[in-house]
Amino acid sequence: MRPGFVLEVDRSTPPTLFMHGNGFRLEGLPVGSRIVYPPEPLPVVADIDGAIRDALLHPVDSDPLPTLLFPGMRLTIAFDDISLPLPPCAGPTCANGSSRPCSTWPPKPAWTTSTSSPPWPCTDA
Repeated sequence: MRPGFVLEVDRSTPPTLFMHGNGFRLEGLPVGSRIVYPPEPLPVVADIDGAIRDALLHPVDSDPLPTLLFPGMRLTIAFDDISLPLPPCAGPTCANGSSRPCSTWPPKPAWTTSTSSPPWPCTDA
């Protein structure tokens, strides 16, 4: 597996290939710039249900989930899927009617009873 690394641009660094629109372009970067190359992606999880079960039964730095629950307790598991874009704002305010800029609007907890706003922050349109 290829590790990630950081390249510091010096006078001998050739132009760097960047994505530009639907194509690519070469750009010379200023001396002292740093280019971050990420490591290779992690391998695909073959058994997703098994991986989730294993994570719930053997969490990092915590007791197994079943030992933390009690009869009648309600549980919500939420996670942030960074592969999906946030929905755009409708107009100058967020969907909840907040007058704050959309990029600073805090999300409401998923357990609220209000249905007037989405359980995610808006993004700038």
